[in-house]
Amino acid sequence: MKLDTMKPVHRDEPGGPAGGGTGHVAMDGIARAISLGLAAVVVAFVLVHPVSPVPGERLLDRALAPVMLLGALGGVAYGLGFRPRRPLLATLVGPFVSWPLMLSALAFAALAPGA
Repeated sequence: MKLDTMKPVHRDEPGGPAGGGTGHVAMDGIARAISLGLAAVVVAFVLVHPVSPVPGERLLDRALAPVMLLGALGGVAYGLGFRPRRPLLATLVGPFVSWPLMLSALAFAALAPGA
C-alpha cells in the first residue's frame, strides 16, 4: 500500500486545484477573507459578552455558544487555508457550513430579548 505523500501543488499548475484559471483563485481569496472577518466578529462578540447574550433562556444559552464557536472554528480554519483530506471534514470546515453557523448564532444573539 502506497503512503500518501504530501507534495505542494501550486494553483497555477495545470493539475492544480484551481484548474489553471485565476478567477477561482481570486474568489477563493475573497471567501477566505470573509471567513476570517466573520470569525473575528464572532470571537469579538464572545469576548465582549462572555456571559449569556440571551438572559433567562437556559436552553438557548447552552445551544448558542457552541454553535457560535464551531462556526468561528470553521471560519478560522478555512480562512487560514486549512485543507483537510477527508471530504466530510472539508465540508464541515468550509464556508457552506461555517458561515450559516456564525450568522445564525449572531442573529439569535442580536435579536434576543434584552440584548
